[in-house]
Amino acid sequence: MINLEKPEQARVDGRTANQLRPMLCSRGLLERAHGSVRWQQDNTIIMAAVYGPKPVSGKKEDPERATLEVLWKTKSGIAGLCSPRCLRFIPS
Repeated sequence: MINLEKPEQARVDGRTANQLRPMLCSRGLLERAHGSVRWQQDNTIIMAAVYGPKPVSGKKEDPERATLEVLWKTKSGIAGLCSPRCLRFIPS
């Protein structure tokens, strides 16, 4: 929301129009993962982990290409509205 009375303080929460909410990043949180990270900006939190390399099944194996498997999970365990849309960009 924009505060038109104070252009130097254009947002109701006190941030200027070109100022982002603070971001926090923590890495190496999961011991069994080869890499993990947690990004937070306000109430939005994203956690990602990398496991592998792992052997692939015969039908997915192609020595000319890499295989990436993406598991999409929400905090509640219920598929979010964005999940089906993201499948267009990340085919299985």
